[in-house]
Amino acid sequence: MRMPKSGYIVFVLAFALSGCDASALPRANSPVRPATISVHAASNAPQTTTMTHVANFEDIGQDGHRTKVSWPAISPYLTSDEPNSPAQSNEAAAAGERVGWYSDVAILRASDALFTTDETTFAHDCGGNRITSSYEGQTVYLTDPHSTHLLRLWIAQARNAIEQNGYHADYVDADSVDDLRKFVARPCNNSAHTGFDDSEWAHATAQMYASFEQRTGLAILANALYTPSPNGGHRISPGIAIAPFVWGEMTEECYADTDGSGVNPGPGESMWVAQENAEIAIMATGKNWFCSGDYENGTNSAAAIPERMYQLASFLLTYKPGQAYLKQPWVTGSNFRQNKETHLVALDPVMPQPTDVSNLMTSSGLYAREYGACYISGVLAGPCVAIVNPSKSAALARGYAGYTHTLAVTGTDPFDGGTIRTDGPSAPTLLPPVSAYILFP
Repeated sequence: MRMPKSGYIVFVLAFALSGCDASALPRANSPVRPATISVHAASNAPQTTTMTHVANFEDIGQDGHRTKVSWPAISPYLTSDEPNSPAQSNEAAAAGERVGWYSDVAILRASDALFTTDETTFAHDCGGNRITSSYEGQTVYLTDPHSTHLLRLWIAQARNAIEQNGYHADYVDADSVDDLRKFVARPCNNSAHTGFDDSEWAHATAQMYASFEQRTGLAILANALYTPSPNGGHRISPGIAIAPFVWGEMTEECYADTDGSGVNPGPGESMWVAQENAEIAIMATGKNWFCSGDYENGTNSAAAIPERMYQLASFLLTYKPGQAYLKQPWVTGSNFRQNKETHLVALDPVMPQPTDVSNLMTSSGLYAREYGACYISGVLAGPCVAIVNPSKSAALARGYAGYTHTLAVTGTDPFDGGTIRTDGPSAPTLLPPVSAYILFP
């Protein structure tokens, strides 16, 4: 459940690694393929591309995320936004951005507009009790996607915001979808009314969303790909089941830790694997995926270089350009939070889209993907390799002969004097725990 969000030179070190006797870049249908690696030629690639940055999104205009930079100035660097008022939504749309309208129909507080005295709108346990929890000091209530009254209330709310108040919406950002993590009790919804059926709950949610889309004409971005707990293994959120019924799905805290400070960049090990496999799964459906690095604790972007690289490289490992959207959470001087490294667009992957992130594992336990044509702000920079060490132990990485430079940036976003280069320094062969880098020839 998301609530509205209330210069010195730094380098992004994407280490060039060398050696003859260690891991090589993986190839299709093999999680590990030790072999000699040479730079994948980019000579046949176009010199320019119209995609000057990865698809991305923000929530500029929400509390705590306001900027004095104009919408027309932002537009060349931003794909999508979710403002907080009709006026801002129309400004963003006029500047060429895709605009989302935020809504949460799945988890309600007593102060929310959709809250009602109708018991059928709420989920109940097998004792007939409403399912509640405490979140940020308030009681929250789980709603029931089977409720036709709840659907009618949601449709009326959307029509009021868009048709009556004039909010420009290209899609609806539906929060807390199929997310029961905040609740101890479970709905009593199996066929015998003796317990909980996860698949039936996801089906009811999917049907509700399909009805909403049909009756309003609004596409839904479902915040449904939550990451399991550290003990949840490698499984993907059950929310992936609703993908055929919506326009796209979102993963929160995506490759960026809620307590990040630049020292421990983000989720590692099983949680990282679950996020990568969720990215692969939603890409396979052909639907859009929003990777949202939410809930940073005010960390300044200039102090978060390891986190920034970890998020971007992890994102690039399994993304499909134009289908995957990235949100960076770190604070900048302008408060526009898309840093210069998002101007790297990696195309022409040497290995086809994997079916599992293990397909990208090298023999040393790192994960890597090579791209034949990598562009900076739309201009060809040559081939590149994204490598990630999600382990909490340092890992040896060699076998990248020919990639002798690194991605380097100074500053933060385009409005704070940020710059980007592909001739950064080489680096040691031992990758730190939970780290990621991007290599260039």
